[in-house]
Amino acid sequence: MALLVTIAGVDKSSFVDWDSLNVDQQITSQVDTATFRIKKYGTKNYAPALGDSVTITDGATDIFGGTIVRIDDTIDAGTLTYLSITAVSHERTLDRYLVSREITNRSARYVINTILDEFVNRMSKTVDTMESTETWVQEDGTLAADTTNGNFLAGEQSQKLTATASNTATTRRETTLDLTLFDDGSASTTSDIITFWYKVDSAANFASLRVRFVSDSGATYTNYFETTISATPVVGWNQARIAKSAFTSTGSPSWASVLKRQYRATASASGTVNVQIDDTRMVQASTYFSQANVEDADTPFLGSVKFNYEQVSQAIKQIAEAVGNDWYIDPSRDLHFYQPASVAAPFSLTDTSANFVWNSLVIKKDNATIKNQIYVRGGEYQGASANFDVEADGVALNWRSPYRIKNISVTVAAVSKTVGVDYLDDPASFDCLYNYQEKTLKFKAATLPTAGQTIRMTGNPMTPVIIKKGDPTSIAANGIYEFLILDKSILTLQGGRDRATAELRNYRNSLTEGNFTTDTAGLRAGQTININITARGIADDYIIKSVNFRTKSPTEFFYDVRLVSTRTFGIIEYLLGLLRNDRKQIQINDNEVIDFVQELNETIVATDTWTQASQNEQTETITPSDSVDTGVDQGTIFVYGPYVHTGFADTKRVFIASGSLLG
Repeated sequence: MALLVTIAGVDKSSFVDWDSLNVDQQITSQVDTATFRIKKYGTKNYAPALGDSVTITDGATDIFGGTIVRIDDTIDAGTLTYLSITAVSHERTLDRYLVSREITNRSARYVINTILDEFVNRMSKTVDTMESTETWVQEDGTLAADTTNGNFLAGEQSQKLTATASNTATTRRETTLDLTLFDDGSASTTSDIITFWYKVDSAANFASLRVRFVSDSGATYTNYFETTISATPVVGWNQARIAKSAFTSTGSPSWASVLKRQYRATASASGTVNVQIDDTRMVQASTYFSQANVEDADTPFLGSVKFNYEQVSQAIKQIAEAVGNDWYIDPSRDLHFYQPASVAAPFSLTDTSANFVWNSLVIKKDNATIKNQIYVRGGEYQGASANFDVEADGVALNWRSPYRIKNISVTVAAVSKTVGVDYLDDPASFDCLYNYQEKTLKFKAATLPTAGQTIRMTGNPMTPVIIKKGDPTSIAANGIYEFLILDKSILTLQGGRDRATAELRNYRNSLTEGNFTTDTAGLRAGQTININITARGIADDYIIKSVNFRTKSPTEFFYDVRLVSTRTFGIIEYLLGLLRNDRKQIQINDNEVIDFVQELNETIVATDTWTQASQNEQTETITPSDSVDTGVDQGTIFVYGPYVHTGFADTKRVFIASGSLLG
């Protein structure tokens, strides 16, 4: 297929030097880049500008979308000018904005939705929030506000419609909205988008979801815009994105006068469906970042999320790392947030597929990274309560515990003693002091235990996590390859075992990487591609690590694809599985303090009125005069001093033999 290069919304393919066009995609939130040259000569004098949008498509497949960040102007052969263009993907656009937000106990999708709503998609208008401050009327079926965590994506609740056996569940809200204007008062066109979220608990029982924007009041529906979603949704949250121009109209509705909104869910004949509705907005199409490909069905809730004026891409990156996901922004400005190895490539490679250059496929195996006996040294974990006894000698005042002890209590000869904190509490107020860091129990002379008495320290010992685990099969085949993991964030024995297991799982054998060349579009970094080449004994799944697109002409181009075995990325997937099973609470920047400062700019006009009560006229006589200074060449008379000069008319000057002009 032919390539198309669009700059600032206009086809500029004819200006492109095709030998120079190169697109580079990298896995996991790395910024994609596109470079190419524009030729200027004769009447071809087009020149793009910094910040112009760039879209590159291969037929119906988007290869790249982003903005121009650099232009280099060079001259060749006198009259031929080349403009070397560098464009970066939409991740860079996100970083125009900073995130300052604190969110507690919400899903990854909720956090991402909040970031994009509040900090990125600023050209918008709030339509319906589904919060308790709004009044919703139940028309048929069952309507309920749902405040269950995970069943709303903004605020604190959604509206839940329950429909059964081909019947409907309908709700409406009556408020007046002007949907020709955004919240800041700027104009909206019909190309702008109505977006909302809907959550479905059964794809099989879902028949449709209808939305109306009505210009009639009350229960009357004569003039309205309407759209119906009937495609099979995913179980979970789905994002609807419909241009205003795509709504069908009945009667004479007006976007400037929307008096109510109606949402209607219809169930299939086979059962019941629950549909949650939340966060309806109007957004500007040309700047909108969507989230249709955010996957988080089983990700744990984030216990604490604090972003203190961080770039948007960094905020999303931290969320992805916390739940073990990959992410990128596609050329259409849609966020993809997904589990590693969960997105299949659009095609595979086989002996007969004819979709790659046969001799370009290279598979490389490397045993340099083999690890088959793992030591894990983690942090400390709090053990079960235990007793630690020592026998007093009647002399020593200080005694060491074998571990740092939390929640410590002390008895001497079975008699309870008061325990203070060393260096913090007053020794006079306690029988003894405990130094947690030094693991030292300190008595004073007045409370010194006598010889033979048992000093008992009771509490939770903080025990270091130390794990050793090997893989006998790999050791037998390759010999021992030991590896130490130092990770103070591992705070349980099971966590240490899991970490060792994951490391062995991924590195007990040799690693496999590869590459190939194809002219078939559709591959993207992060996808999983299956290669089954019987003639070469290759049968495995691989993660696409990077895709490099290069051209020779509008119809002659190739994709150079780099691969890595799924086993290399398996550690992320494995640890993510453990995370999901345990439903752990994740903290992101938990110790951050968000300081919200809002600068207010206000123009203050100060006026002062002066009134002249009367005129007080002042007069003064000025007599002008001229003075003439006679120089040395105007009849000067030299005299032997001393002499006192009498004025300008006096031409006499003192003669100095060693310093005057005459001398």
